[in-house]
Amino acid sequence: MAGPWDDLMKVLLKTKPQDIVQWVWKGAIAKYQLSEELKCTLYADGLFLVEENAHEFLLHLEFQSNAHPHMGERLHEYNLIASREHDYLPVYSCVIYLRKGINKVPSPSLRKLPMGQEISRFYFGAIELADLPAEQFFQTGPLGLLPLVPLMEGGTKQEAVETMISRLASAQEQQLLTISYLLGGLAFEGEEAQRWFKERFDMFEEMIQDTYAYRKVIEEGIQQGIQQGVQQGIQQGVELGEIRALRQVVLDLVAQRFPEMERSAKKLVETLRTPSTLHKLIIKLSKAQTLPEATVAFMLEESEDTEH
Repeated sequence: MAGPWDDLMKVLLKTKPQDIVQWVWKGAIAKYQLSEELKCTLYADGLFLVEENAHEFLLHLEFQSNAHPHMGERLHEYNLIASREHDYLPVYSCVIYLRKGINKVPSPSLRKLPMGQEISRFYFGAIELADLPAEQFFQTGPLGLLPLVPLMEGGTKQEAVETMISRLASAQEQQLLTISYLLGGLAFEGEEAQRWFKERFDMFEEMIQDTYAYRKVIEEGIQQGIQQGVQQGIQQGVELGEIRALRQVVLDLVAQRFPEMERSAKKLVETLRTPSTLHKLIIKLSKAQTLPEATVAFMLEESEDTEH
């Protein structure tokens, strides 16, 4: 609750707004006062408390598969809110571009007034996976990042793909193997290339199905109520011929199975514009068993829908 000083300053601002505005910025004219309430329902892709030489700070990560004209401002906003919500620890933000050719926003991100005066300068890191040689990554990269290999330079070559699969399988990293299979959809274009990539996983099909990723609905015992809800929703979408109906099925499924991503799903589902894409997403969400897999399902279908 606001203290008496806060209340008093609010009264002052409302009483003589032009005087206060001109005092802070000479020449500015107060047109009208906006609401003081700021809504900060934002969700970062990754946020970690890290330590280096006994010094703690936050590491903020954002993965980007498509161009975002206001990426700098977006990162800055996340950075400030993350710091505020964690005892004002310093935050290092970094965007990781998953696809080649994305129109990247340079760092620092500058904000200026229409008259040209700079009002903020925000530095952030950027990594473009397509610039990282897959061959070199195999020598120095950690096991947990191997699923990103197909998105790197030379990562779609047969040797690179087979090395990635072999290492993950040898380490019995079923979860990472499944993520590799899913992320391949971002790297391989065209039916023939995607078919070739999927065939590389044929000998590990049983291993993959033993994870949460691609279990068949009936075989793996997905709850009967969910199955019926999905099928009824799909049928409703087909009968009505409305994308809105299919979007609602997605949101209902997320609310029931992955409530942690319910808010972000509401925004993501609006970017999907074709019934076929929503169809695929519904099936994938009905099979998904963890939040990471559900998130990847959204990312893959969003990318495919954008390309079409």
